[in-house]
Amino acid sequence: MTITSPTRRPLAAKLALVSTVSLGLVAGPVAFAGPANAAPSYSERVNCWVEAKKPYLLKVHDQGYHKFARVDFSFKIKCDKNVKVHFQQWIVKEKKNGYDRIKYRDGDVRVHKNHVVHENTRAKVDKDHKDDKVKVLHVVKITWDKDKDKDKGKWSKGSDVDKSKTLTIHFKKGY
Repeated sequence: MTITSPTRRPLAAKLALVSTVSLGLVAGPVAFAGPANAAPSYSERVNCWVEAKKPYLLKVHDQGYHKFARVDFSFKIKCDKNVKVHFQQWIVKEKKNGYDRIKYRDGDVRVHKNHVVHENTRAKVDKDHKDDKVKVLHVVKITWDKDKDKDKGKWSKGSDVDKSKTLTIHFKKGY
């Protein structure tokens, strides 16, 4: 049995190995820390909520054969940070086979931290020929996108939807 002695590494090879390992220890955390800063932390995210209020009957108009009602379709938006919010609102009346759109509205509003923004939409609801009552409701969807801060690189996106309760409008009988 022969015993071979381990080969000795030259001093330059040992120094190269030590400097490669130390460079890896220093550069490793820097490389891993880079992508973590790009994702928003929980505290940097923006959260917004929308609440579609139950429609409010303002007045029923009876002008001969043409009967209609004026209804207020309100909603409110609240955010935990300053942000620009885009809203879409569908005002519909229930039919036996689905819904009939009365009005569509969209726009942008600036919501300040912990303040509530109220939006009011008034719409005319016509009486159907054979029905003495009409059921109406509205659906509101909001979306927001906080722009990246130039210094911090933080961002967040989100959306929320709410459907109001149904309002039944009773018209007097007869045409």
